[in-house]
Amino acid sequence: MFSRESRVGAWFFTKSRKPDFFYRLPSVALRVYKNGPKLRIVVIISKKVLKTAVARNSLKRKIFGFLEKYKKNLRPAIYIVYPQKGFLEEEIKKELQIIIEEKFLDNSQDVV
Repeated sequence: MFSRESRVGAWFFTKSRKPDFFYRLPSVALRVYKNGPKLRIVVIISKKVLKTAVARNSLKRKIFGFLEKYKKNLRPAIYIVYPQKGFLEEEIKKELQIIIEEKFLDNSQDVV
């Protein structure tokens, strides 16, 4: 799980902002804001995607755990992940991996 410093609080969502990059694949959408020198990660799962809080929190933890291995190589920005309804976590992770490895990795280091 990412540290509390790398999370984004409500302050970020008080203003409407246009993302610098927006990617939509069938199982996941990713918004990226180039904002500041720190890496920050947000996973937003609506009640329409998963009904119970336990299921939403479980998927969030799994996505955060998956993104942990890219933490050192991701470019500093705010990454907001929106899983879509009706997809398995393996499909979500696979598509996130495709987007991140193609667009946002700093190629100076290898992924652990």
